[in-house]
Amino acid sequence: MCFRDRHGSCTGLPPMTFELGVLAPTAWAESAGETTSQAVDCLASVARGETLSVSVRFQRVRARWVEEALGRRDFGRVDGLQLDGRQLAGGDEIADAELAFAADPSCREWSWRCVLPARREIERVRVGAETRARIVREELRLEVAVRIAFAPVPESPERRICVRVANLTAADPLAERAEALRAALLDVRVGLALAGGRGVSRPPVPLDSRVALRSRALLAE
Repeated sequence: MCFRDRHGSCTGLPPMTFELGVLAPTAWAESAGETTSQAVDCLASVARGETLSVSVRFQRVRARWVEEALGRRDFGRVDGLQLDGRQLAGGDEIADAELAFAADPSCREWSWRCVLPARREIERVRVGAETRARIVREELRLEVAVRIAFAPVPESPERRICVRVANLTAADPLAERAEALRAALLDVRVGLALAGGRGVSRPPVPLDSRVALRSRALLAE
């Protein structure tokens, strides 16, 4: 049994997906009582030389606003604009993002820190040959950390896998919620799959407390 990637290649069993929800930016999260990181636990029967594929999918807020041409080079921001039968308006958009990694379960711990750079896109709106307005779309810089810990399970061939995802993006602690959400990770989902073996699953019953404590210690902030 296998699942196929976007190129049609067979890459192993279907991934198990864990939903983490919203991870707010640091500083602002502390003042607002929100969460900046979350962890998930699962079990896997890992064969020698096998690789764990990890995907972190989330959504982010992309700001959009309209600027009206005030001359040949100058533009001024407006709430909305009716132009040649087209209604232009500002407002936030939702964009998808994905980070992908591969980890060797024979190692005790893996960690990554990823930076998604800030981006600005400008769409010019023309009437004939003349630029009459432009639509500006902007994404803030995001910083994301992913840490994975592997621990043996007593009297079992399976291993426990703990994954923590953290939003390390800085944000003004006094910012309005709408502004802070531009630096948040929304609808975060973690996908795990092995290149072979039986895949991963949620623990059906609590495991040995020593295993749980050892795994969580590796992921403690």
